[in-house]
Amino acid sequence: MANYSRTSQSPYPMPPRLPRKQGSSLKNSSRAATDGMEELIDFLAHARRRNTNLFDRHGLVLTRDYQLSRAAIGQKLKTISWPGLSRTSRWTMPDCGVRAYIEQVEAHLPVNPTTLDDHLKTVSIAFSVANSIMEWLFHQSRKTQNAFYKRHNQIYLAMKNKPPPPPAPKLDVPAETARSLTRQELQSFKNPFEVFGKSFKVDDLVFKVISYTQLPRGGSEFKLWYEIAEDPVEVSEEELHDVLSSPNCLYCPQN
Repeated sequence: MANYSRTSQSPYPMPPRLPRKQGSSLKNSSRAATDGMEELIDFLAHARRRNTNLFDRHGLVLTRDYQLSRAAIGQKLKTISWPGLSRTSRWTMPDCGVRAYIEQVEAHLPVNPTTLDDHLKTVSIAFSVANSIMEWLFHQSRKTQNAFYKRHNQIYLAMKNKPPPPPAPKLDVPAETARSLTRQELQSFKNPFEVFGKSFKVDDLVFKVISYTQLPRGGSEFKLWYEIAEDPVEVSEEELHDVLSSPNCLYCPQN
């Protein structure tokens, strides 16, 4: 399996990096201790952690599921067509500030990555955003750099030390309560608030929707816990809806 380094060395073609003059203009900024700078540091620390995780997760999909080497991934990225952006010259972005710049680049992330191209785009964009943050940080004062690393480490440790999930729920459902979904229920279950906490049965396997996460660019990710599994399973909104739409899926109302 390829070792996906988090350094700035990568064969991947990348979206535009932050213009250097933006970093230079903020280099001697005296606002490091202000609420505005603290908010920006918090945003950048979360963005760095978020995109590093995206890079690792989708890089693993490319090497594990598609059996691609690092070199093969780099070659395939060169053939991707990026909507609205030139692949033949250096990309440019307006000098709009680091936060707006990142938001514009992240807007090109696939909402529900399912295809090879989706995973390739996600890897490329995530790598670019994460390293553009480090390029911006290079031009900042030592005080700002220390504040960023402190906040980033706090976020990382909070994720790493997240308490283990509770024991698998007992999902004994009386056979007489399991029934087919009505059309109205199927439509309402497209809303994450409606499906959260509900139990379903597919081919004698009972599962419960134990959590969901709203994605920044729309849609949701869900965690399903099957009664026979030790750990929950993550699925996309589209995957969950496909399961619920299956004729074999039964709704298990809780008494």
